[in-house]
Amino acid sequence: MGIKHDRFQVIDIDPIILARKLVVKSDRNNLDKEQSLSLSMVDFYQSSLDITLLEKELAKAEFETFDTLSEEASSIVSLLAGTEISPKTTIVSAIKYYNDFLESNLEFLRRGMGYLSVGTEDMGDPIISGYCETKTTGLKIFTVTYKLKNLIDGLKKFVKDYMNLQNKMRNLWESGIAHNAPSIEKQGQLFIDQVKKLQDHLGIKKVNIGIRDWGMRMSAYASEDGGLLLHPFNMNYRGKATLPLLLEANSIIDIHDVSLANQILDHSNANLQYTVSRPCIINIFGSENSIIDLETRKHLSESQIVILEKIFEDLNEALIFTGKPELRRLFVELLIWLIKKISYSLEEESFLRDKSFEYIKINIDKNYLQIEDDFFLPFLLEKLSYEFGNHRILKKPEKFKGEIDILFDNALPIELKVWRKEHKELELTIDEKFPHLGQAATYASINRIGFLIILDISSPGKGIKNIENCWRVLTKEFDVNKQFSTKIVTLIFDCNHIAPSSL
Repeated sequence: MGIKHDRFQVIDIDPIILARKLVVKSDRNNLDKEQSLSLSMVDFYQSSLDITLLEKELAKAEFETFDTLSEEASSIVSLLAGTEISPKTTIVSAIKYYNDFLESNLEFLRRGMGYLSVGTEDMGDPIISGYCETKTTGLKIFTVTYKLKNLIDGLKKFVKDYMNLQNKMRNLWESGIAHNAPSIEKQGQLFIDQVKKLQDHLGIKKVNIGIRDWGMRMSAYASEDGGLLLHPFNMNYRGKATLPLLLEANSIIDIHDVSLANQILDHSNANLQYTVSRPCIINIFGSENSIIDLETRKHLSESQIVILEKIFEDLNEALIFTGKPELRRLFVELLIWLIKKISYSLEEESFLRDKSFEYIKINIDKNYLQIEDDFFLPFLLEKLSYEFGNHRILKKPEKFKGEIDILFDNALPIELKVWRKEHKELELTIDEKFPHLGQAATYASINRIGFLIILDISSPGKGIKNIENCWRVLTKEFDVNKQFSTKIVTLIFDCNHIAPSSL
């Protein structure tokens, strides 16, 4: 017997999701002013336009309920004892079930107990000011009072506490179980991929996605007796229900609404549905959802801005920067500089093209033309050091039994290559077969991000190349760590162009 990962009751929905629902209904223009609103199960089961219709459907129904944590504990005990032990169940009326669901969650928000709380000493600030019943018979209606700022602060605290717990558990289990465990990052990618499919299929940006509409990555490991056990990091539906909040906090999606898509009588098969859009435009967390600040944007061309945003969106949706604001800042700083230099290289032949061919001309008689180490590396080192300072640029540090050409701020590896022979059908080359990807990805394995910068002098005189052809984001997955894809931003200094008058 194992934990039933497909079991998810309505009462298992975390109170913080109720807080997110309140944000949906709030006046966004009044952060610090106390607001009041009405809340009932009609807000979640939105196909019912009137609460009396829900009451009629639930009038004589009873639910068999159980405590999910007890079920998970029973599963572990059953595994150890070799016999199935079932958790205790309770019969309650359907109307009481839903009334208790709303009231217990509202009480949690009123008390302000933190996500990781184990006692009164861990109490956090109240998330709502209070609540009262305005309809006391049948399905209840509550009036909730709160300040929007407190709701958002509560959501921020939840995300922070949740990620801290996940990091602690990851460190614990990774040292105890040598196995390729599922991760929040991988589950997040599955969610984002499903949102993309829905957007492409429906042709709209705002889509509905239930927690049962996208897959889970499940992983097992071998126990000492040779049996297979599900890894503790396998995500259940409670984890899936809160995952969109983490993606929203990381500026990947906007959440527009939260509802329940299951039948109201099917309480143990809850399908929490989010209405979301991507990319993130309106961020309630105050997270940065743009790669370029307004002042920097003034000094970039429209083409450069489009390329920068495309690259950042790809990496952000791979959750490269989750919990790593400093890595994000460093990456943006370096990427903007590189894109500007590649643009200038296309415009001005004297910047790099003329110097490249002059070096070849001078050294043509040498048996081994070390243009990569003796020309391209010193060239970029000089430019980078001048812009960012020598203390931030490290040349040829030894890592992973090799030498990274350049290490930026001890965080971002830069691998350099020179192409003297033309790579045919390069535009059609899939990621795994792209030249030099494996080497660059190995150096980038710590932060899952790196740069591959190419000097292309393979076909001088072939014409003018558009800057859109000078970049690509490559993905590399290693067998030992498939839940974490590594992203390599590949940028090409194309020096094959000639003067327009020569065409």
